[in-house]
Amino acid sequence: MLCLLGVSQTIAAQSYLPPFEVAMDAIAQQAEVLAADERAAAVDAEARAIAIGSHEFEASVIPQRRRTNAGESLDEFEAQVGRAFRLPGKAPLDREIGARSRAIAALERGETAHEAALRLLELWMQWLRATSTDDEARAQLQSLQTEHASLMRRVEIGDAAQLDLDLITAELAQARAAAVTTATLLAAARHALNTDFPQITLPARAPSLPEPEALPGTGDEWQARIVNDSYELTTAEQEAARQDATAKRAWADRIPDPTLGVRFFNERDGQERAVGLVFTMPLTGRYRRELANAERAEARARLRDVDVIRRVLAKDAHLKVALAADALGQWRALREAHEAMRAAANRTHRAWELGETGLAERLLAARRAREMAYQELGARVAAHEAQLRVRIDSHDLWHPEHGRDEE
Repeated sequence: MLCLLGVSQTIAAQSYLPPFEVAMDAIAQQAEVLAADERAAAVDAEARAIAIGSHEFEASVIPQRRRTNAGESLDEFEAQVGRAFRLPGKAPLDREIGARSRAIAALERGETAHEAALRLLELWMQWLRATSTDDEARAQLQSLQTEHASLMRRVEIGDAAQLDLDLITAELAQARAAAVTTATLLAAARHALNTDFPQITLPARAPSLPEPEALPGTGDEWQARIVNDSYELTTAEQEAARQDATAKRAWADRIPDPTLGVRFFNERDGQERAVGLVFTMPLTGRYRRELANAERAEARARLRDVDVIRRVLAKDAHLKVALAADALGQWRALREAHEAMRAAANRTHRAWELGETGLAERLLAARRAREMAYQELGARVAAHEAQLRVRIDSHDLWHPEHGRDEE
């Protein structure tokens, strides 16, 4: 049900996020993700080796020359070929350990891709924030330039005071400085995004941000998804299961693996020949038992680790969902403040045109409106980013399992 409720949010997100396939390809091409792919391949090879077993055939040859008291010199040799073999029950445990290791490697790769997705989100939203701020600064600068030119003509014909022109000239200089700053921040944000994710071709103009809306569903549902779909928690569970299998394998290894071989010998220049079976069984002691006890204690500890990670994730998920709701509330409050401040600035402007107030007061009201506009833009981006972080952490965005929903 939550996935169905999230369809409208997904569609809205696509208006200002890169296409799903483009984003997923950029994430997959990150160096750390490619390294995780190689580590997963290495773990897969190790798992196959463990399933095969480490026991191999061993051969030994002992050529020798015998001299008797009678002065005879006789050529002799001994040869032996043998191989240790796993006792029943050990091979399935080895295969389970290998399978768990494969699962852990895949989960670690997923966590690496998840971190790359969060970094892409951060850089992408920085670019959108810088673009919106730069657009606002340019619009304000253009408005002040137009007003400055108009006031300059009025001063030339004696219809306005030089003091008013000085005031607006100073305001224009501040607007130019702000525009230079926003342009620098925009260039830096674009460069950072192009450097880390060159696979994504940025459009000439960034998409505009819609008004944020509340996440569909309840906060408890999102928190449960963040916890239950967490790579960290699933990895801890798999590690606990692998350690349990390792402990069982160590307990089974209290009885060492025997070696079975065939022995040949030729003595007295072939006058005596023999073929026999060789069975070797190490005599175990307390050493192997204590190793098994250590592995069993470690398995119990890993189970405790799962409980700790689940508790920490639950607190973190609650905080993230709460921050998303808080960011939305802050934006709504700042939007109302921005609208009120803009209305006040417009009224002050009309009052100045009617001669009911001075230019200094009008410029102050306009400056406050501009500052509030910047705050509203920042809060809008923050609200979207907080919600998108919740969606990424719950695997609802930029995750292979939700590719169809993103298209």
